[in-house]
Amino acid sequence: VRMLPRAFRQSRSLHLLLCALRVQSTWATASGVPRRIARTLPAFSNNATPMKFLTQQEAKEVDEELMGPRIGFRLEQLMELAGQSVANAAALVYDAAKTRVLVVCGPGNNGGDGLVAARHLSHFGFAVQVVVPKPYRDDKFFFHALLSQLRAMDIPIRNELPSDVDAVADVIVDAIFGFSFAGSVRPPFDHVLNSIRSSTARVVSVDVPSGWDVERGDTAGVGLCPDVLVSLTAPKLCAKAFTGRHFVGGRFVPRQLAESFGLELPPFPGTCTVVEVPKPA
Repeated sequence: VRMLPRAFRQSRSLHLLLCALRVQSTWATASGVPRRIARTLPAFSNNATPMKFLTQQEAKEVDEELMGPRIGFRLEQLMELAGQSVANAAALVYDAAKTRVLVVCGPGNNGGDGLVAARHLSHFGFAVQVVVPKPYRDDKFFFHALLSQLRAMDIPIRNELPSDVDAVADVIVDAIFGFSFAGSVRPPFDHVLNSIRSSTARVVSVDVPSGWDVERGDTAGVGLCPDVLVSLTAPKLCAKAFTGRHFVGGRFVPRQLAESFGLELPPFPGTCTVVEVPKPA
């Protein structure tokens, strides 16, 4: 790395490359890594204590603790950290120079994560468009501030999905429903999910694939089938049914909180804000 030009050493491209290498190295078994290197890598493997998957109630309790008086995060802080993690994961999987991204945002906090991710993806060099199928209420001031930030970057914002999704997007970021989702999918999101399901674009889901029961998975058969899942804070129970590339993002959980909930989070490599979870053996 020291032999590379200074401009490249300081660039975002090199940071993402090193993160990708560290993500792969972190999950390598000791037998497949030179001994000198293996000692410096975090020890987390399929043989370690199993990572905990949260129920819907546990996910709510973790969020309440993070934003409670003892820890003191603000919702806006967590949304920024989560959205950047989603963007970082997508940038590790897809080539910014060749990828058009459509970020579809729901009415809740998951949608806010998507708005943040859209901004970061644009900074990373992706061609980004945003869809907000249901307008945010006037009292959601922070969401409107996030939209203003996108407009300031000339990121197009739509109220409806384009008639031909594949004509404008190679990757769709699914930031529609999060861990608070319950019940059936109602308009206009039923049409949104159907359109995404019929598209050939790759899908990156934020925290929970939209349409899935948070604990049982796609029980209704109307949910999305993402290629990439970015679990935020900790995976939800439904992620056990996910078979694609799975990342944990959001490097902000205090150790005491993780221990009190028994989260057993994977180690984040280097300065990365996401880490890829190995598939079960």
